[in-house]
Amino acid sequence: MPPTTHTKQEEDAFMTDLFAGLNDSFFDSCPEPSPVRPSHSASTTRAAKPTTQATPSKPKIAKPMLRVAKTPSKALSKKANAPCKEEDVDMAFLADGLASWDDMEGDLMTPKKEKKAVTRMLPSTSSDSVRETCTRCIVDQIEEKALTVIAVETKDRRTVILEDDWYRTDIRLGDVINTIGPFSPASTSSLLTIHITNNSNLLIHHPDILLTATAISNAPKCRRKPLLTNLVRSIFSSTPTIDDKGVERKGDGSSPALVWGNMLHEVMQSCLKEGKWEDDWIDKCIMEKVGSVNGLGELVRIGVGVEEAVREVKERAKGLKGFGERYVGDVPKEVGVLVNTRSKGVENSMLAIRKLEDVEEDILSPSYGLRGKLDASVQAVIQDRNVVSTTKKSGPANKNSNVKLGASSNRTPTLAPPTTQTHTLAPFEIKTGRSIAGLEHRAQTMLYTLLMEERYGEKVESGLLYYTQSEEVVRVPRARNEVRALIGVRNEMAGFLGRGRGKGKGQLGEDKGKGKEEMGEEEKRFLPETIDDEWVCGKCYVVDTCMLYRKAVENVFDDSSPIANIYALKTGHLTPSQGEFFKKWEELISIEEQDAVRFKKELWTMGAKEREDRGRCFGDMVLDEGFVEREEEKETRRESKIHQFTYRFVRRRGGEEGSLLNGHMSCGDAINVSVEPDLLALARGFIVELTPTEVVVGVDHEIRLEMIRKRVGLWDEGDDIFGGGRGKGGGELVFRIDKDEMFAGMGRIRDNLAHLFYAQGDTRRLHLVVDLAPPRFFDIDPSPSPSSDCETSAAIAKFSKGLNGDQLGAMNKVLAAQDYACILGMPGTGKTTVIAAIIKVLVELGKSVLLTSYTHSAVDTILGKLAGKEEDGDVGFGILRLGNVDKVHPDVRRFTLEARKPATTIQQLEHQIMTPPIVATTCLSIDHTSARKGGLDVSLFRRLSEAHPEAVVDLTHQYRMNADIMLLSNKLIYGDRLRCGSEEVRRRALVLPERRVVEDSHAQTACGKDDCWLNQLMSESCKAVFVDTDLVPARDSRIGDLVQNEIEANLVYQVTEALLKGGVSQDQIGIISLYRQQIKLIGNLLKERKEVEILTADKSQGRDKDCVVISMVRSNDDGQIGDLVRDWRRMNVSFTRAKSKLIIFGSRSTLQATPLLSQFFQLMDGQGWILRLPANAHEMHAPVLRKTSMKRSVEELDKVVVLKENVVGSGRPMKKMKKGKAEEGLLKGRPILKDLVNDGR
Repeated sequence: MPPTTHTKQEEDAFMTDLFAGLNDSFFDSCPEPSPVRPSHSASTTRAAKPTTQATPSKPKIAKPMLRVAKTPSKALSKKANAPCKEEDVDMAFLADGLASWDDMEGDLMTPKKEKKAVTRMLPSTSSDSVRETCTRCIVDQIEEKALTVIAVETKDRRTVILEDDWYRTDIRLGDVINTIGPFSPASTSSLLTIHITNNSNLLIHHPDILLTATAISNAPKCRRKPLLTNLVRSIFSSTPTIDDKGVERKGDGSSPALVWGNMLHEVMQSCLKEGKWEDDWIDKCIMEKVGSVNGLGELVRIGVGVEEAVREVKERAKGLKGFGERYVGDVPKEVGVLVNTRSKGVENSMLAIRKLEDVEEDILSPSYGLRGKLDASVQAVIQDRNVVSTTKKSGPANKNSNVKLGASSNRTPTLAPPTTQTHTLAPFEIKTGRSIAGLEHRAQTMLYTLLMEERYGEKVESGLLYYTQSEEVVRVPRARNEVRALIGVRNEMAGFLGRGRGKGKGQLGEDKGKGKEEMGEEEKRFLPETIDDEWVCGKCYVVDTCMLYRKAVENVFDDSSPIANIYALKTGHLTPSQGEFFKKWEELISIEEQDAVRFKKELWTMGAKEREDRGRCFGDMVLDEGFVEREEEKETRRESKIHQFTYRFVRRRGGEEGSLLNGHMSCGDAINVSVEPDLLALARGFIVELTPTEVVVGVDHEIRLEMIRKRVGLWDEGDDIFGGGRGKGGGELVFRIDKDEMFAGMGRIRDNLAHLFYAQGDTRRLHLVVDLAPPRFFDIDPSPSPSSDCETSAAIAKFSKGLNGDQLGAMNKVLAAQDYACILGMPGTGKTTVIAAIIKVLVELGKSVLLTSYTHSAVDTILGKLAGKEEDGDVGFGILRLGNVDKVHPDVRRFTLEARKPATTIQQLEHQIMTPPIVATTCLSIDHTSARKGGLDVSLFRRLSEAHPEAVVDLTHQYRMNADIMLLSNKLIYGDRLRCGSEEVRRRALVLPERRVVEDSHAQTACGKDDCWLNQLMSESCKAVFVDTDLVPARDSRIGDLVQNEIEANLVYQVTEALLKGGVSQDQIGIISLYRQQIKLIGNLLKERKEVEILTADKSQGRDKDCVVISMVRSNDDGQIGDLVRDWRRMNVSFTRAKSKLIIFGSRSTLQATPLLSQFFQLMDGQGWILRLPANAHEMHAPVLRKTSMKRSVEELDKVVVLKENVVGSGRPMKKMKKGKAEEGLLKGRPILKDLVNDGR
């Protein structure tokens, strides 16, 4: 393939953009590039920037917080720490390096000009730490170019002097900054001082915002694009995304070239990991990658067969064997030529890759405010040799040799003995496409050297780029000026993100203390301006998103700029009200996102002990090296990209003694594993098992103790770390396991929102959801008749047997809907039954159905109703259940892809994923207090039903709760509109088959048999009761910011054990609490009762039980009950899960202070349904119901199984609802009631 060559104009444009904003003193030192920033389009005269509607004109750049009159460079050069002059720095070397940033398959590989040698500092081979001094500071005062800051760790005041290009950094009061470099005493001040100049030290603005190296390397062309890509993340959409490799994902997220490139990446990484480069091995890897489920899925998406895919990948992989022969080994070979971008023509370098450290290593750097995922991290040996002469080749040309001298192809260099040989760590990046983005690749690789240096603690002064098409390896040295410019770009981008929506702290001078409404347009702006280049913008993959934000959020009026036509094309269809809708909801999503960002930075701003006190970390953990995962568990993972390795951690002896159950972390939660203070997020994954003393995690990377020991100074001197020996080093490695705040979902939610507003988006739903256009309905006769559609009538008749009038009306309403219909059903009214019937009718009519809800339990309950038990046989239609299989109910896991035989062909995979008419999955949701108050508490159901009540069908006859339990919700919530569907339901009671066993057990206790509180609760006549714990007493306690009640948990345990002794089966009992910590406590007590479901209120939806026991937890002298107890939607869901018996444990004195709960107690008092427990009630049945203590032996704790609150318990088959005759009822005009009804399903 002929090389792609960049013109000098293209090269200059890239470097000009990269160094845009630097002061004149820098550019005065060399003639190129020009200090005047050129237009982005060489052929277009740029018009004046458009303005917002609010302001007739706006400045070209944001008003910086540090600004003085421009000082001529000559004057500045006389000062200390002045900008470098040509005599201070080898500018020829710098300029030559920049000039060599050309096409990697063209002249760069064959330098034609003779260049003079320069002296370079070689990478250090010292194993000592090379970590730069990093000081985290908060800006307290700003005067001219001096910042007075407070060092976070030492709390002392210091001075930061910004000079040269750094002077333009937009820093504001209260901003967090990192200084990279040492502070020293100042002659004119008592404060320690650091000078940030072009020649020394660095400043990182908003270091907690970790930007990817790819985003920064692509930013010189447009600062706006990478920020928008971060905000709006798409999987399968018309708006592509950009991954951390800098690859633009077009169309539906895939293209053939991208798929082949990804597969080739994986093949080469497999070769590196196994050290095998033979043709047979490479072919085997290709077949495995293409034939995997993930590989076949990609082929289905791009419409390519397996044979063609194998052929394409083999064609691209034909250079891998040669790569292994030339570059893999302990000593560099003559043919292992390393192209050096800093070479002066008299030097050649040879490369040997001695050892692979890791692949796909995700590294966080809160020091530099960077993150990145490296293709490979390698140990390299580099020899630098001087070229002495050239001689003719005696044989045919060696096509595998990369040694090129001038234009001659039949001459080979004579090399002098090696002048240097260096062992070094290096990032190794694999580039499978044409090298048209070579300039960005180098910038990206330079930043990766910073990341790798911080992770490994060794000097990393250059990176490696391997281009599979040209089969050349390029060495990218890290240069101070380029890194400084890239950090400047990063700071500018972080400045926009850190500024947020204009809600930051006070700004400088006259702007200090202004509110959002008073701030100027530049202060409110959180995205850079558009570059206004018609050609570039027209080809950009985020143009739809960019123009949408410009219109709806930034409110730009533009009829004259070069992109005015594009702007009109993309946004001309939007009305002002539609723009306001997008702006409002986008801001609410951002509020939700802020919490995730805040928690994320705790990983490096808080120690393990402090974060564990808050329930978001396990500290003082050591790796159990004797743990061996069972083989059958490995098989269940199949092709998981995250769960690659399984490890067990236990508490360090002599360390923290608190239970691991005390915190926000539960089974299934995302985590990362770190070693304090420098090795952050070594591995990521999720919790597999959790007990009070140990945690089993599944992670994406191997935890290599030898490398970690070396990095933290626990490696014996003399151990061969480069050779991979384990060493005899001792020392106990102490890990921390942190809850990982994954907020990528917010970008997906934004993407879903944005698609309503795109010019090629879903116009009909835009009108329905945003404009509230009335829904359309067909005319359907609800009763089958000759005039009705025969096929529809037959389907209705087939699946409507047993439905009451309300339910049949709901079915007809849905079938008549052209847009949407809303079914408003109170608890127990048969929503699951009617939904299942409607789905069956739709499938019978040849329709496909997407079934979704916010919770796994709700989705799986409906699937259970549709499919019945597995032993019942084939359900008659296909179902595909998507999602994390660990969170899918065991009864319906047979519908997941994981439960099926792995597909080996595209046809098989297409059959598995395309033929099922029913696809079931959960949808994303957000839940932030401020966001709810801003409007996110208004559900889509409520918005549509209030606007168009004619689209709503009511269900009022319930078939779940007996009359006593129904009375609670009916009086407190539903205004007596709820009705029992039959007399049988109304009189329902829980009968204990072995009641005598419970009664006889009292002979062994200190309580009286007749008036025993436990005996009263077991009575058939006790159907709804509040158990008051005030006299026991049972006080709540705090574990960090979590709330629990140990005595109340023990009481719940005793009631559950009594029910089980009386003959009630485990799957008839449900235990609910609003508090996650209480769920874990009770789950630990009932560890042997695996079929007793222990759930939060949210996860209990659809999980009806004969007996429900609720633990209210809150009991204190201050009357503190928290927001959860005040949330009556959750309370209503909890109450209405019970069919025959509802037992509520709590403190009346604490709970009755809330108005609605006060009404609850008045009702319970009036019915005589309050039972006051005597003092020490939890100790009365200790001889019979053991485990009155939370303590237990290590042997017992090893067997503990905690039921996750977000995973419904296993074992209970889902039973069918009883049906009966219905009466009509309405809930119109009661919007809050409607939401409560919907949430109570």
